[in-house]
Amino acid sequence: MPTRLLALLVTVAAAGGGVALTSCGAEEAAGVDAAQAAEATGKQGTARMTMSMKMSGLGLPNPMRLKADGVTALREPRARIRMDLGSLLALAGASRETKGGLEMLIDGADFYVKPPKLDGLRIPGDKSWVALDLRALAEAAGLPADGLGAIFALDPASQMRALKAAKGLKEVGKEDVGGVETTHFKGTYRLSDFIAGLPEAKRAQARKAVDAVKRIGGEDAGLDRPTPAELWVDEDDLMRRMRVSSKLPAQSGVPPGSFVIDYVLRDFGAKLDTTAPPASESYDATGALGKALKGLPRATR
Repeated sequence: MPTRLLALLVTVAAAGGGVALTSCGAEEAAGVDAAQAAEATGKQGTARMTMSMKMSGLGLPNPMRLKADGVTALREPRARIRMDLGSLLALAGASRETKGGLEMLIDGADFYVKPPKLDGLRIPGDKSWVALDLRALAEAAGLPADGLGAIFALDPASQMRALKAAKGLKEVGKEDVGGVETTHFKGTYRLSDFIAGLPEAKRAQARKAVDAVKRIGGEDAGLDRPTPAELWVDEDDLMRRMRVSSKLPAQSGVPPGSFVIDYVLRDFGAKLDTTAPPASESYDATGALGKALKGLPRATR
């Protein structure tokens, strides 16, 4: 198992961490069904989460599937999640007998990853955890951290506000989710729809972030393409399930691809412990990764 797998594991963890069900700003949602579900769900404080993600294309020989479960906050970015890396390890050349789970701890911009113990995988200083300051990394890449957080949060409240802004939310039937009867909604939205639904102060920050991302990824970065989304809401207006799909355009020699993220909430009010691991057990990779990100094209003001 090559040592560079550590970087790959951290990257996947960061992507998974972005999917944590953090309904920040749920109380700001407005409208009828979507807003009621966002507010009611956010008031529960926390919930247990099960997530599955399927990535296709992107040069992968076969679709890659990842699963995760844990506890997440519902109003701010806080979560403790464990991800099954079986598919990723196989892609990296591990034997079929190799198994491993990756633990993620998210507390605001503080992000911690604990990779599984694998042959050839070593964290500097023989630490158990890798620590990252996501705000510092965004700034190192020349991206406005506040605006970036506003537009790239894959959480229920954000998705429901976007669907309302696009007026694309439609009821398609009744379905059972984990033994609970729910109403199934379906729709699409664009990033521009979501930004239009943000408070005025956040809209300006979000637009600056979009301009910065375009500078790095190119004008045709596909940021404003229609995004299909579905959600399942119970009779108490609690969001029980959500599915988001997206297509990724080809960039920098990487073929186009797509991903589908499906996550389910249960056990509202579950205990969430986001105590950071001791410094003696953590390697802070923010500085090293930040230096690499500074080499990216910078957005002009």
